[in-house]
Amino acid sequence: MLDGLATRGVAEFKLANRRRQVSTSGPKVYQKISFPGPQVTSPRRFAALLNIITIIIAALEDNAGTMTKRDLYYRNSALFGNQTVVDRIIDDLACTLDVERSALGIVAAQKGLFCASPGCGLRIVSTDGRVKSVDDDGVQLIPAMDAIVRIESRRTDYVLVIEKEAVFKSLCDSEFCTRVDIGHGILITGKGYPDLLTRQFLSRVANSSSPLSVPPPVLCVVDADAYGLHIFAVYKYGSRALAHEGASALCPLLHWLGAKILDYPDQTAYVPMTQGDRKKAMSLLEQHFDHIDLRFYEVVWILVIRADFKR
Repeated sequence: MLDGLATRGVAEFKLANRRRQVSTSGPKVYQKISFPGPQVTSPRRFAALLNIITIIIAALEDNAGTMTKRDLYYRNSALFGNQTVVDRIIDDLACTLDVERSALGIVAAQKGLFCASPGCGLRIVSTDGRVKSVDDDGVQLIPAMDAIVRIESRRTDYVLVIEKEAVFKSLCDSEFCTRVDIGHGILITGKGYPDLLTRQFLSRVANSSSPLSVPPPVLCVVDADAYGLHIFAVYKYGSRALAHEGASALCPLLHWLGAKILDYPDQTAYVPMTQGDRKKAMSLLEQHFDHIDLRFYEVVWILVIRADFKR
């Protein structure tokens, strides 16, 4: 940066631009953030980036532990303006350096929820050796993954991922996961689009140790529209924006249980699709999900060209 100022009179950073990435496995697309810059907002953007880098380096050098993105925002809220600015810079930095966000000492605030049947014997083993049994505590916030070595399960018959928080809470309140005829299960919700912690937790739970010879079925229930399908894809294949987080946030075992538009032949129960719905469906077709199955594309095409309705 100082060399650039001395030779060209311009200080410049080169960051990965995740929003322009064509696919999760494709080459990185970079953006330049400079001072002086070509736009009116360039000085503020440059200052925000430099401020965040300074805070991260100081925290890592002092072994200050992790901080949330929200904590970082409040360090200089007047400069950053809003939380989105901080979120984008942090993820762009992690992508540029090919590391997970936790390597920068940054974690997301807890958002997702889970509930486990007492019969699962779900236990969380921390990095300090502590073992916590969590299957008798009802609905809980999904914990930070950086302090967890592994998640163990005595017996898990299924894992059910639910898009809607209201549906998740209704099932938990009705003690759905304790029903003998269904088996011992774990329910998870990311309250709509899942955050990184929820995705990492699901990945760990899906691969938790169990005496079963095969992993338990991992099922997903989302809305029968393009947004629901995108949420399912984010859980299973990951998101383009956080592709640098790697396999720790993927769940290849996830199976789409429903709701499926063809399960509801009575079209009077549907409302017309909006232009936003169609745009979302088309954007899914343009994304290159790794190892994506043809069935997913078939359903999106149904949404786009066959059915003029959504659930």
